[in-house]
Amino acid sequence: MKVYTNTCTQNIYDLLAPMIGDLMARGTIKSRAHAIGINEESITPDDLPRLATEIKNGLVIFLGTAAAERIENKIANIC
Repeated sequence: MKVYTNTCTQNIYDLLAPMIGDLMARGTIKSRAHAIGINEESITPDDLPRLATEIKNGLVIFLGTAAAERIENKIANIC
């Protein structure tokens, strides 16, 4: 289990890890944060709409569109 110092990041991890596992959750957060030009430890509420969409796009193949969209909605308001 990963522990982040950033509350937003930790909340996203806590949402994702039970569904896709620890390693995949950490990798998804890191890669999608970097895709929008931020570090995973510097995620702010202002970043969440863009980050949520990035994460959704990465999860569609694993979870299907409907589940990925539900996760997107949760992440958009997670902190």
